[in-house]
Parts: sequence; structure tokens; C-alpha cells
Amino acid sequence: MLFRSKQVFNTLKEKGIAINGNVSAVKAFIFDDTTIGKKGYAIEGVSRVWNHVLQKSILGYQLLVMGLYDGAMFLPINFSLHREKGKNKKNIFGLKPKHYKKQYKKKRDNNSFGAERKKELDITKIASVVKMIKYAVLKGIKAKYVLTDSWFTCWEVIDVSIQNGLKFIGMFSKVRTLFTYNNKKLTYKEIRHINKKHIKRSRRFKLYYIRTVVDWNGQKMVLYFTRRGKRGNWKTIVSTDLKLNFNQTVEVYQIRWSIEVFFKESKQMLGLGKSQSNDFDAQIADTTIVMVQYIFLALRNRIDRYESLGKLFENTKADVIEYRLQERLIALLIAILD
Repeated sequence: MLFRSKQVFNTLKEKGIAINGNVSAVKAFIFDDTTIGKKGYAIEGVSRVWNHVLQKSILGYQLLVMGLYDGAMFLPINFSLHREKGKNKKNIFGLKPKHYKKQYKKKRDNNSFGAERKKELDITKIASVVKMIKYAVLKGIKAKYVLTDSWFTCWEVIDVSIQNGLKFIGMFSKVRTLFTYNNKKLTYKEIRHINKKHIKRSRRFKLYYIRTVVDWNGQKMVLYFTRRGKRGNWKTIVSTDLKLNFNQTVEVYQIRWSIEVFFKESKQMLGLGKSQSNDFDAQIADTTIVMVQYIFLALRNRIDRYESLGKLFENTKADVIEYRLQERLIALLIAILD
């Protein structure tokens, strides 16, 4: 996935396509997960997973995706599939013993990519996020921010972001976490209560907010408490970028919505998660193909936008790009089949 994404950026660079024509455009790594439903107990590695939309558990996987927003478009660059153990010890992964025994099993070389992917099923999503950030930076994928929702906002993710030269912005809802504020250990709700008289209003976003600077494990960061309307529910944003004001922080964080669009489009248009193969390797391959399709479509859309403005490409050049895309896709499919 990282290789294909780098090819996209190299193609854009070769053709002189700038990021919104603005060298200061924000680049960000974005993380989120979605539920992938399955229909058969025999599918390798499936479990009962919690679906927040339906508010119930379903059979399937949790798909964790790492995306890169480059200032103009979103590209999926890495992913992992996860299962949940469940609270009932008698039912393995939320499955009755008779259903768990039916699951497809396959021997894999411990050093194979398939074995590595299978191991990801049982590591935490937080551990997977940490691993993906390190790997992306190691491979030369550049970004300035890491953006997450409240589920992934924790010290482990913030720490790995800082260690790799990245700024972090995310929603926060960990009730028991203690920050150092005015030389006291306090929860974010206690800090908000202390500052309840220091409310300001953003005309641009029509939001009320409170800004505080706290210390978390020796790292200074900003806590923004924000709500819509005077009676709205308070939400909390954590940011390690102390230079940004409230409007700038919200503007950057809004980029996170692009991964939600990716999930919706990939499921509705590209069939993300539709494979019902019992082989876990096939599940990985199917997810990979969908994401590569999305990458190629995003590239074509990016090029078409510039064509319509008449800035860079003639029709003949577009034909060459189309041919190259088809050639690369065919090569990828052959590699997967091999």
C-alpha cells in the first residue's frame, strides 16, 4: 500500500501537479476503524465485533485504516484487520465452541507476509497504529499531523507521534486520565470546570470554546473545550501544536472527515468488505485490491480536475497516464495471483 501511494505522489510530482497550488497545504496521517461484516462462521479469524452504528455486536472484523491527506486528496496507505476476544470466556472471540471449530485453518510459514497479517488479528488497534506510524516515517512518507477520533487518542499514539516529529490533534474522552494543571493532577472535566468563566466564541465556526495549556507526562499540550450553542454538550480536543489558535486547530482537525468519506465510498462503490472467502489471505488481498482501486481513482480524479482547468494536460498526455495506470494495475494483479 505504501509503495502504491508513493507511486501516486511521484506521478503527480513528475507532472508538476502542486498540492492545491499551495506549498503550505497541511499533510496529515489519519486513523480510524470501521466494522466489516461477514456471513459465515467458517471464515478464518472472524469474531463478534461491536458495531457503534447499530449498537450491537455482529460477525466480522474491525478494519483499521491509516490514510494520508496530502492537502488535496485522501489516500489509504496501510491497514490491519482485528478481532475482539469478547467478555464471555466460554465463548472464544464471542463465538460458541461449535462455531469456532468450524473456522478455516491454514498452515503458514512464520516468516511469510500472510503469517504477519494473521498475527495482527490479535494485537490491539493502538499497537497497530503505533506500528504503522513508525513504518510510514521509516519509508519516507511525510506528514505534519496525526489526526484521530477519541478512541485512538491516548498517550501511546501521542508519544509515537512526537518521537517521529509529528504534531497530534485528536478528540479526547478518557475520563480518568490526569493532566498537570496549575501544579495539580486533574481530569479534563475538572480543568474545564475551573475555567468555565473563560469562554470565548469563534464566529467562523459558531462554536464556544475554552483554551487551556496542560502537561501530560512531561509534554505540554493544549486542551480545547468546545460546544455548539450555550447548552450544547462539551467536547474536548487535544493538540500538541501550541502555535495554532482555535480556528486553525479546528480547520486542521476537519481533515479527519476525509477518512469517513473513504469508508463510505469504498463500501458503496468498490465493495469494501464484500469478500466471503474462508481464507484470511483472501480477505487481506480483497481489501488491498479495493484500496489500490481507490488510490488509482483518486489519482485519475486529481488529474482530471487539472485538465478541466486547462492548466497542465493535453488529451494525449491524459491517454498516456491512463495507459500507465492500467499497466500498473495489471502488474499488481499478476503479483497477487503469483
